[in-house]
Amino acid sequence: VDPTGERATKQEVEALLARQQDMLGLELNKQGLKPSTDRGDPEEEIETAQLAVLIQRAFVSGSAALIQSDFPASKRFFLT
Repeated sequence: VDPTGERATKQEVEALLARQQDMLGLELNKQGLKPSTDRGDPEEEIETAQLAVLIQRAFVSGSAALIQSDFPASKRFFLT
């Protein structure tokens, strides 16, 4: 909950998501990682996907808090 009542616009959220995807792609390319072709345990894949969604939500929320200069909230999103 944002105590200031300010919310990121749709364009700001989309820009943050696009920047996140670009950074992730660059990091994976830098490390030389390739997509997995192994068929793993479906339950493990579901758990990994759910964790990825939670991480993305925290990243977007924290980035939006930084844009609004809400440093305590951004720290809470990034560190918890």
